[in-house]
Amino acid sequence: MGSSANMSTNNTYIKYSIEIAQNSQSTANNTSNVTVDVWIWRTNTGYTTYGTGSCYCKIDGTTYSSSISSSQKITSDPINLFSKTLNISHNSDGSKTLTCSAWISMDVVSSSEQSYSQGLTTIGRASSFSGGSGNIGSSTTITISRASSSFTHILYYQFGSSDWVTIASGVGTSYSWTIPTSFYSRVPNSNSGTGTLWCETYNGSSYIGSYSISFTFYVTNSNPTFSSSQISYQDTNSTVAAITGNNQQIVRNQSSLQISFTSATARNSASMSSYQITFNGSTTTRTSSGSISYGIVNSGNNLSVSIKAIDSRGNSTTASKTITFLDWSSPTATITANRKNNFETETYLKANTLISSVNGKNSLQTLQYRNKKSSDSSYGNWIDLPNNTQITISIDNTVAWNFQIQLSDKFGSNSYSFTLAKGQPIMFFDTDKISVGVNTFPDRSNYLQASNIESMGIIRNSSSNTGTNYIYGSTYFNSSGSTVYFQGSISLSTAAKQYISQFIYPVGAIYMSISSTNPSSLFGGSWSLWGSGRVPVCINTSDSDFSSSEKTGGSKTVSLSTSQMPSHTHTIYQQRGSDQIAFGGHYSATGGNNIYNTAIRGTTNDETTNILKATSTGSGSSHTNLQPYITCYMWKRTG
Repeated sequence: MGSSANMSTNNTYIKYSIEIAQNSQSTANNTSNVTVDVWIWRTNTGYTTYGTGSCYCKIDGTTYSSSISSSQKITSDPINLFSKTLNISHNSDGSKTLTCSAWISMDVVSSSEQSYSQGLTTIGRASSFSGGSGNIGSSTTITISRASSSFTHILYYQFGSSDWVTIASGVGTSYSWTIPTSFYSRVPNSNSGTGTLWCETYNGSSYIGSYSISFTFYVTNSNPTFSSSQISYQDTNSTVAAITGNNQQIVRNQSSLQISFTSATARNSASMSSYQITFNGSTTTRTSSGSISYGIVNSGNNLSVSIKAIDSRGNSTTASKTITFLDWSSPTATITANRKNNFETETYLKANTLISSVNGKNSLQTLQYRNKKSSDSSYGNWIDLPNNTQITISIDNTVAWNFQIQLSDKFGSNSYSFTLAKGQPIMFFDTDKISVGVNTFPDRSNYLQASNIESMGIIRNSSSNTGTNYIYGSTYFNSSGSTVYFQGSISLSTAAKQYISQFIYPVGAIYMSISSTNPSSLFGGSWSLWGSGRVPVCINTSDSDFSSSEKTGGSKTVSLSTSQMPSHTHTIYQQRGSDQIAFGGHYSATGGNNIYNTAIRGTTNDETTNILKATSTGSGSSHTNLQPYITCYMWKRTG
């Protein structure tokens, strides 16, 4: 209940007020039953006012009135001039503010129209609710909050501007709703969608109001159907497939690989969008199924192809297939070719082949050779060469020969070329036994100066042993065959020197000289000073100090430690004042103390200080630790 403030009249001491009392409410009718009263009184005591007239009261826009008689005395105690009880309709949302105004018209007092408003208790109207979102095909609960237990509801859903579809009617406080699978068709390109849920509230058959919310539904378990059984591959090289007998065995660097796949099946109103094919480190995207040719593939191990099928919603399924590869590489051969004794016309030739098995399907098909003199322009006919078997052929040993060897297996071929030098004996003595050729024949008719030849051997110019000396691949002896003789200064070319020095001074050899000339100018190659300031010692594997090459140690000077000093003695003496008493004599002090075996040094007999001291010598300097030596240059060949 509520009451207005005091309202004024034309009489300063007479006031009135409006009082509103809420008696009850009808939720079903959305009304409140209220009583409106108008009261009047005097503000002072001891006075009475009365007369006739009317009291007017406007309630929620409707004016009502009541008569005032002279029997209604206006004193300091309030009296009721107007009272009205009626039902007030609330707004559609259940709220209501009631406005009332009143005015008095009497012969003794009057007032202007004055108003008062009071809010009534809101009446619960349309029920609110929540829930409704979930996965398509799954159950979700709609929970309703209603104002009255007598309320029932009708639930609807709607997409955009489409028609409302009834979910259920006569619903109380909740409803378990399975989101229809027909919703899939609403979102063929997305994994979720939104709609509107609508709830109408009824009290019996009377419509109370409505309430709506948005809801979200989700696509689940809708990945495309796709499996490895839909992936296949084959070798489209019919020649290779005929050898292996299986077009699903791919031969390395020979087969022509083709990968195929059939269409995946999109689910729940989606459509297939694309396929990502990943093979051998690369990915290819296609919009439809079919075949992809990868051609020749260089792999000796099995590889996997992975295909990802993607639908219009972005959902995907990946399937894989292992592709069987058979390793193959070109046939190879290890070839041996040499003349008998490095000289004879008979030549040995052998080719040892290596063939890839290719799962037992491969074998050697051809192995042939042909040759020609190096001076000829064309080769002879091909001749079969047995595998891994040495054969003997006879060719002119006075010239060099070019050889070609070719071999093939069921998948490919290979070839080799090489030159066999002309025959040269390892060592050859002439019939007079006065000359010998090393890796060549002695030939005195073909002298070459040292600056033009790199062969080994020394030859005299003539029987007189005079004149210019030459270098050639022969060495001449005296008539007895026991002494090599030549005369004059032999001048070797740099190339010849280097050739010879490789045998005398190989890499790692040490050259000693009292000359500072770098040996590279004498023998060629690369040299570096070695062992500067050190004496070489032969390796001794049983001594850790000398157990490996080029270990260093030792020192030019050494300072002795105490343990290294020779055994020796010192003179010990007693210091008494300025006198020194060395042991070995006799001294008798005034105080009666005797020191035996002492001798007095000095003249003072002061006994106040008695200190025993030993004489010292030496400076602690290091001493020379060098053996007798002589210096020279030592060079190490490094290249």
